[in-house]
Amino acid sequence: MTEEHNVVKEIGDETSEVLAVQHSVPPPPVPLSMPPPPPMQFFPPEPLSISNFQPAWQFVLLNLATCGIYALIWFYRNWSLLTERLNLHITPFWRMIFAPFFTVSFYRTLDRLMGYEAFEERTAAPVLGGLFGISSLLWLILDRSLWSMGEIFFSKDARWIFLASLFCLLISTFALLPAVRTLNAFWRAEQAGYPERRRLNGWALAVIIIGFLRLLDIFAYLS
Repeated sequence: MTEEHNVVKEIGDETSEVLAVQHSVPPPPVPLSMPPPPPMQFFPPEPLSISNFQPAWQFVLLNLATCGIYALIWFYRNWSLLTERLNLHITPFWRMIFAPFFTVSFYRTLDRLMGYEAFEERTAAPVLGGLFGISSLLWLILDRSLWSMGEIFFSKDARWIFLASLFCLLISTFALLPAVRTLNAFWRAEQAGYPERRRLNGWALAVIIIGFLRLLDIFAYLS
């Protein structure tokens, strides 16, 4: 009985020594996983510093000073926005080129965007789109006929054509103002916290001054 007790005691002592040795040996180091390197960016995107909000008076001045060219740039930029947000299968460039024929579609697509974003702003798509399309086409016809008059261009008979073309340009510009206000409501909610563009930058001011000086020069010739 004593021998068995001694054997059990020796086995217990050996087990304790093995456990003590195991606890004294430090665990193997865990290999550190290195994070993957960041992707190379040759042209990192700049942080947005100002909202895309545009006052209506800036749109009117720029479009009148450029004789409607600014409206084409405006259409391209906003068709690109609608294509991205609504996953449209269209080409913004051709929608810009044939803007008078796609203005009703633009207003209706803008209404879809505002409906998805739960805004209360709405536009009368057929009325405003048709008004812009007709007035812009009339302006193009009158402008082409005015410049095709040659020497008669500098006569007083061309003054009424010039005034009529300016009137059509005004109508087409103001027909887009509801869309400008609707987009401003969208950007105010989308980019809340960013400062709004309230002043003209250098290039816009230069374009407006040169454009209106050119219009005054033409009107002086026709007077």
